[in-house]
Amino acid sequence: MWNSAGTGVPGQSDDATQAQGPLGPMLVQTPSIPFSCADANSDDQVDLSDAIYVLSYLFLGGPASWTFSNTTTRLLKTGQTHSYRINDDAAAHSGLDRSYTINQNLTVADNTSQIEWTKKAVDSNQNGSLGDSDLRQFEQAPVAVNTALNNTNFAGHNDWRVPTLRELMTIVDYSKGSDSCSVPSLDTNYFEIPPCGGSGAGWRFWSSTQASYGGPTPCFYINFVIGHTFPINKEQTYWIRGVRNVSTRVAPHMPRAPLPSVGTPLQGGNANGDGTLDLTDVIHILNYLFLSGPAPCLVDYPVAPMVAGLYIDNGDGTVTDLRTNLTWQKRPADNGANLVTWDTAIDNANSLPLANGGWRLPNVYELQSLVDFSKTTGNLVNDKDINDNDIFAMPVGTNLRFWTSTTDTFTELRAWKVNFDPQTGHHHNSSLNNFKSGGGLWWAVRSIRSGG
Repeated sequence: MWNSAGTGVPGQSDDATQAQGPLGPMLVQTPSIPFSCADANSDDQVDLSDAIYVLSYLFLGGPASWTFSNTTTRLLKTGQTHSYRINDDAAAHSGLDRSYTINQNLTVADNTSQIEWTKKAVDSNQNGSLGDSDLRQFEQAPVAVNTALNNTNFAGHNDWRVPTLRELMTIVDYSKGSDSCSVPSLDTNYFEIPPCGGSGAGWRFWSSTQASYGGPTPCFYINFVIGHTFPINKEQTYWIRGVRNVSTRVAPHMPRAPLPSVGTPLQGGNANGDGTLDLTDVIHILNYLFLSGPAPCLVDYPVAPMVAGLYIDNGDGTVTDLRTNLTWQKRPADNGANLVTWDTAIDNANSLPLANGGWRLPNVYELQSLVDFSKTTGNLVNDKDINDNDIFAMPVGTNLRFWTSTTDTFTELRAWKVNFDPQTGHHHNSSLNNFKSGGGLWWAVRSIRSGG
């Protein structure tokens, strides 16, 4: 749920108010994200007082703790608003709204993703204007950011860096684009675009992401002419846009703390995240505090394209990603390698009867969230559950290019695919715009349903 008081954080209230719970007054205020599920008294730490708070609620009629709605899809909308057919990206309208604020005419704060961008490309040579001399190779990009931004305390900050590929993807606007340097695929009301760079740079921007599997083209950029991601050799010279984290809060007990179950409200103190506050949560807190037991679950920032998924097998042919609050078909394309057109892929996903239906073809952000950039062998799907067991049953074959529901707005004859195969030359691990009449695989997704 989005609260109406203006925090912009799902399920978080600005004011501490009292409501009547089943055993007494209920504390409505949720801790600031990121927060621990075990923080029952909302004091921003996990200690013995949280176990006492839960015991008081359970057995002595004490006040209930905060509640948090954990059903919101935690990825941004792609920006696509025009629908090209029923059940496509714009028709599904899945994701969180974007919200930007320009600061000092120097930076752009992404209020949803909690990161801040330089409004312009990095002036690498610090001569006051942008040109081909500001283009840098992949390994030179961090040096340019340090020299031009951190060493000058740009906009009052010295913690600027090169964005990851997932971060850079969040500012791609898939409602825009062209075949040349004319209409950039980002919101120019907030972000300035540099001159069209020479030597093939165009509007290509480096990310900091490098493929772990090596090969001849291991470094990723995004081309803001049309919005695609692509790997290429690190000697190419491209633009850089700086980024920094806005929030100074540090997620408790990271990394890889479990996330709570989805589809039901989370109550403060539900340390094991199973959706039910009971004595097992008190035991979990005490075990964590005094016996080096497993960490309580964690509610992280509301946008989750920055890290690979964290999956649970629902036992009904579906898999839920606890980081994005999306549920996926466990056997993509019914585990077949038959290629279908874009329209057929949408129809197949929409008519899938699996687990009571409600399926659709994912948009480009949603499908890209399944990529694991750290894998060194096999396909590039993040295919392990929270216990490191195999989770997805991938089709047999090497053509692992899957359709998304997102149309290439420059020409509606094309749509975006995500390629999960590292063995197909320069197209590995990228988003591609292919003709809709061509062939591709399909993978169905649906949003978390309230109640499970």
